[in-house]
Amino acid sequence: GDVGNIDEDGLLEIIMKHSIPVINYGVSQTSAITFNLEAIEAEIIESYIFGRYPMEIDIRSFEFMGGQNTSSLITLIAQSIPQETLSFDIWQTFDNQFETSFQRRKALD
Repeated sequence: GDVGNIDEDGLLEIIMKHSIPVINYGVSQTSAITFNLEAIEAEIIESYIFGRYPMEIDIRSFEFMGGQNTSSLITLIAQSIPQETLSFDIWQTFDNQFETSFQRRKALD
């Protein structure tokens, strides 16, 4: 996406929100601060990168494109491709190969 106008006050607010002062009991305090860089990055991307707008979906009227043909598509697939139910052990063996659902989807493409 494109970077929008980043205002200094907004950026400082994000950084301060995700920073923690280091405090040690009985020790002269320094100005050490721990930053949660992942949270800072995520919020900056969320706030200032264009091209990623929140979606507002009315769930009551939401329908996948072609959703009305789902039943006929499943029937066509079942008739065209031999179907077999996997045992739980086989499915678990397959599923355990992946750390994320994204990796699993990519393997099935």
